[in-house]
Amino acid sequence: MENSLFFRFRPGSSVLHRANASAKIVCALVLSVASFYAPPIFSAIWFCVCIFLNAFLLRSSLKEIVSDLKPSFIYAILLIFATLILNFSQCVSSGEVSAKNVFRFNSTYIPLMIGTAASLQTSSLLYRSTSVMQLKESFSKIERFIFRKDETPLSTTISLSLSFIPEVAKIWTRLENAWRARGGAESPKKIFVLVPRFLHCALRRAFEKSLSMENRS
Repeated sequence: MENSLFFRFRPGSSVLHRANASAKIVCALVLSVASFYAPPIFSAIWFCVCIFLNAFLLRSSLKEIVSDLKPSFIYAILLIFATLILNFSQCVSSGEVSAKNVFRFNSTYIPLMIGTAASLQTSSLLYRSTSVMQLKESFSKIERFIFRKDETPLSTTISLSLSFIPEVAKIWTRLENAWRARGGAESPKKIFVLVPRFLHCALRRAFEKSLSMENRS
């Protein structure tokens, strides 16, 4: 029940699985950044392509695809809520409180959401087709190529950070399960109740992991 589907590696023999891991990392980075700067229509098309590749090439289930998009849903809710508070405070200070002014959203929100969703799906393709060991080895190769040194402290840090992402997702899954077990409803309230607890648990897990690495060194 506690197993998280978020960015979970799926063993397989697809074209993406067989592709060079270093090339996948570079392509994922370029495409993720481009998702935010390209016209929204292109980002939306790329998002649909990623969904198609995830579903038919990597054989990801609908539940897994939706789980990879959860951060964008949470970000959208928090962004909308923060905008409403900001708009309301501005209306109060100006003395012109109206529904039109309170529910006024920036025109860049939709392109931002599309870019976020496309970037997450791009990362999903990388994670689901590349093991943690492949990521670590590829980052080491890239760092050696750039800095011309045998030591790879940066790649070690990056690979540890990337391997921590599924653990963070597992923490969120545990909190969601506890919320449902206590009769909590699927509402915006859940986000505002669980996020502080989630940050506390994630930071504590990161601290424990750092102590473990320090003891091994």
